[in-house]
Amino acid sequence: VISETFPFARSLKSPAAWLNRDFCGKYICPLPSFSKFGSKLNNQLYGQLCALNLPALLHYEDRNSMAFSIEARLPFLDYRLVEFAFSLPSNQKIRDGGTKVVLKNSMKGIVPEEVLGRTDKIGFETPEDAWFRTVLKDNALEVLTSKGFKGLGYFDHKSVLKEFEAHLSGRVDIGSTVWRWINLYLWLQVFKMG
Repeated sequence: VISETFPFARSLKSPAAWLNRDFCGKYICPLPSFSKFGSKLNNQLYGQLCALNLPALLHYEDRNSMAFSIEARLPFLDYRLVEFAFSLPSNQKIRDGGTKVVLKNSMKGIVPEEVLGRTDKIGFETPEDAWFRTVLKDNALEVLTSKGFKGLGYFDHKSVLKEFEAHLSGRVDIGSTVWRWINLYLWLQVFKMG
């Protein structure tokens, strides 16, 4: 059973090498599988919608909008549209590596083709990879080599430092992971739990 204390465990396909093995044995379990529909794609979409990604994203969106007294609206989550999307055949959702097929087809002639056909879109990306190699490198090293971080018990400290070195050299881009390591440590310090 996934601990409610560590809901992030749901999203781990297999434990990363930098996680402490004892911690993994206690809190990491396989991703849940869903079989509500006869289609693997719909089952995956259902899992993302109801249990894996969307609930967390909505939680963040709600907290951020409410912090500025903004009432956010999510028209693509209208239950009628969601039900309609689930009723569509798979080739109207994803085809030839392209997603949102029915939406893109409905926007032909309205949205420019160069926008509809883009494949290089990303979300609200922050440049953590670059920051941790430059302006935040020393701060990150200070935290990651500290006695407090080493003693947390969640991480295999040698593996963390090895992965961070690989990041610094440009062999991997794990800025978002480094951000999570550091923020977990700082959060635990603020609340005196580490």
